[in-house]
Amino acid sequence: MNTAPATASRKGFFNAGYFRAHMYTCVPGHIRHDLQRMKDAGTDAVTVSVLEQDLFAAVENLRVIHQTARDLGMRLYADISRWGGLVAGTPKVPSLWASLRPEVWKRHADGRPVPSFGDLCPTASVFHPATYAFFLEHLQRTLTVVPFDGIFWNEPKAIGIPDHSPVAVSWFNERGLDINDRHVHARAHAEFFGRLNVEARQLAPNLDICCFLTPGSMPFAEYFADMAELNTFGCDGRAWRSEDEIHPLAYKGKCLPDLAPPFMEIARKRGLKSFGFIENIEVPDSYLEALDRRLPETLAMGFDHFLYYYYGRSVESPDRCMEIVLRHVKQCAFSSR
Repeated sequence: MNTAPATASRKGFFNAGYFRAHMYTCVPGHIRHDLQRMKDAGTDAVTVSVLEQDLFAAVENLRVIHQTARDLGMRLYADISRWGGLVAGTPKVPSLWASLRPEVWKRHADGRPVPSFGDLCPTASVFHPATYAFFLEHLQRTLTVVPFDGIFWNEPKAIGIPDHSPVAVSWFNERGLDINDRHVHARAHAEFFGRLNVEARQLAPNLDICCFLTPGSMPFAEYFADMAELNTFGCDGRAWRSEDEIHPLAYKGKCLPDLAPPFMEIARKRGLKSFGFIENIEVPDSYLEALDRRLPETLAMGFDHFLYYYYGRSVESPDRCMEIVLRHVKQCAFSSR
């Protein structure tokens, strides 16, 4: 079992998701301003999304963010985003690789491709060797272009949907397993990422390898918590409780105070760091009161590693929302040190 890095303690490790600076105009002064503001609020690390195309179209921008974080004494994490349609991440774009390779598509029993979340593109099959080769090559590039301190497997997708692609049918037939068993498919997904973790550990022995799921994936949580070489495990969601939901586009089923505790328990039973990610995105003004009132309660849950968005997308009043988040993060971060 891996031990937690020295910088992440039971008192809390605060991380900011920074998903705007390299899409694709990068102004160093803006980067410095943003990261300094995070740092002043007690944030220990910054996370940048890494799309497959960023590894040839945004390398210099990744390096600017990395150097700025280093100058400020902050760690840098890579959010592996949208690769193969098998993970989430920002922005919501299709996987270029998966879109162009029908031979690797995960398929329903009638032959239709299984779409990635949001119907962005077909999802690649974890049973196809080309999918693993693609992930491994791009993971190696990610850990080479910038010496990241950690990586996130962000909301693995389609994990319990049966795969009837030819390569999956062969895999199940060889083992005499039921191809419609959702749990076998979920375990196969977890093992896919676990194999990649082993390779990542070889490249970067001190890498903080993190995985988080949506609360709705709880039936499969233990498979992912058991992944090889994992350090950090948890879920994402909203900072308020289900009872606070008032908007027509309610987020029931994704409220951290209600649903994160089982994920935290699963992590701690395995000696992993517990993880919570507040999705301060798509926040209408009608929810700012609930965010302000409930965020201290959410932070007090005791996550070992806590992530928030620095200016999440689709927020009605971005500055007001960000002020609330940074104020409470600062209060919690400095009161715990």
